[in-house]
Amino acid sequence: PVPLTPAVGLAPEVVPEVVPEVVPEVDVGATVREAPEPPAAPAVAPPESSESVESGYDYLFGDTMFRSVSDAVVHESAVVDDTLHDGETVLTSDIAKIRGKRRSKKEPVEPAPAQNLVLAVSTTGTRESLAQPILVGRSPSVSQISGGQIPRLLTVGTPDQDISRNHVQVTLEGGTVVVTDLHSRNGTMVELPGKSPQKLRAGEPTSVILGTVIDLGSGVTLTVEEGDA
Repeated sequence: PVPLTPAVGLAPEVVPEVVPEVVPEVDVGATVREAPEPPAAPAVAPPESSESVESGYDYLFGDTMFRSVSDAVVHESAVVDDTLHDGETVLTSDIAKIRGKRRSKKEPVEPAPAQNLVLAVSTTGTRESLAQPILVGRSPSVSQISGGQIPRLLTVGTPDQDISRNHVQVTLEGGTVVVTDLHSRNGTMVELPGKSPQKLRAGEPTSVILGTVIDLGSGVTLTVEEGDA
């Protein structure tokens, strides 16, 4: 056979080398890495200094002094509540009250002296003290008077017997003279200073004043006066 002679000028064909793919081995028992922490939040900017705040109020106080904003506020005065008490602290107001109570106990107020009132009897010229109730009549009897302080008997009489046995009672109650007609036969008239005479209602106590004239009839009068019996 005839040997084949390679063609002149043709390069041999190059076959690329096949490199096997390398697969990394995975270690199942390997430790799982923790996720990275998130980045820290940015720091908050510090508040402005008090000097920057106060600078807006310099016109209130001048430039030579620094004051806080609260110094420029007009505060209301606190109202002290008397009911708030800790039980231990003694307030000044409490001390004043206690001293006032002690002073009132030590220095009792004396009542004003009572007036010495009397009845001036026209027929006898006597002056009867009103320190005790007086029962006036032609023949007065205490047995016919009930209740209250026992009166003192004052007998007045006239020939015509116009005055009843128990005609009128005069008492002093709390500094006021009280006249009561005891259902007399002819009644009782009273004349206050500067007033017209008026007849008393039987059994009804009536207050009178100094200078009042009590007319029992038949010229017998009793005048309320001030003085000694």
